[in-house]
Amino acid sequence: MHKEVGYTTPDPEEAAIKALAMRQSREAFVVADYSKIAMTTFTKIAELAAATIITDNKARDYVNEWKDTTKVEVVTL
Repeated sequence: MHKEVGYTTPDPEEAAIKALAMRQSREAFVVADYSKIAMTTFTKIAELAAATIITDNKARDYVNEWKDTTKVEVVTL
């Protein structure tokens, strides 16, 4: 997850499947822990605004940064 780049994955086939699933859904969710923040890989899946992010409480610092781009739900582990 990266604010400017969006959601990415190193596998082009995986990206195509995930992108299709997101486009066909009424509402998309991405579940990822704080270690995925500000990381990018080879193939783009979608823009950050395409899904609600569900993440752990270690990512709290990014909630304010992302709130104008997408919805973020923080869960306490």
